[in-house]
Amino acid sequence: MRSSAVGQSSQYNWISYFLSHPGHEILLDVPHSFIEDGFNLLELDRVVPHFKLALSLLLDK
Repeated sequence: MRSSAVGQSSQYNWISYFLSHPGHEILLDVPHSFIEDGFNLLELDRVVPHFKLALSLLLDK
């Protein structure tokens, strides 16, 4: 079922795939606009190792 869902939607990305697995019910998909807003990311680069890499992965860039 998961593989057919991937082919059905061009917007189905790794985040949707990851969230669809059992055990990931406590996680949620945050809108890209929230993540791209610099104010919401303030000081995270100081506490998150490899912050720029993590951000690019989250935004599918």
